Amino acid sequence: MKQYTVYYLSLSEIKFYRTYLLSQVSEERKKRVLAYLNEEDQLLSLGAGYFVHKYFNDDVKKTSSGKLVSPKGFFNISHCKNYVVFVISDNECGIDIEEKREVKESLINYAFSESDKELIKKPEDFFLMWTLKEAIAKAEGSGLSGEIKNIPVGTGLIEYKDNSYMVKFTTLADYYISVAVKTNKPFEIVLKEEIIK
Repeated sequence: MKQYTVYYLSLSEIKFYRTYLLSQVSEERKKRVLAYLNEEDQLLSLGAGYFVHKYFNDDVKKTSSGKLVSPKGFFNISHCKNYVVFVISDNECGIDIEEKREVKESLINYAFSESDKELIKKPEDFFLMWTLKEAIAKAEGSGLSGEIKNIPVGTGLIEYKDNSYMVKFTTLADYYISVAVKTNKPFEIVLKEEIIK
């Protein structure tokens, strides 16, 4: 069965190697990193930039919807609080990571249909479903600007906007990670801590 590796970096690792990582990313990324006022935001941006630099030599562009694309292959990045995650695929793909925490009712109403809401029994259910939807939205290229409420919830094969997406999830500490790939073939996710060198 096909395997996709989800590489991850912890915020503490990025902070430890901050000076080195700043020397590795493009000048444009360095400016974006340093423009953030909050140190956590700087580190998350730096981690994302490191992945783009290492695996795609900064050969990326942004689409009109904000998705990063490269002529060298398909990839996607996500970050949340303590981790940056990165996946490379042979087709359009999306990844999302979210920490398990309390959920606001307004967010549930924004992201979920009435039938989706019936599946939420505890906060963990919300974040699992959110990451699954967001991974599909990112693979499709719309991200949160799309109609996330209309994206079907589930793992395995999901049909959305006349496309087939295979969707899987895994966990890392108190975080859910979901990956969606534009394919109808099953795959496995392998988590791997990125080694900075």
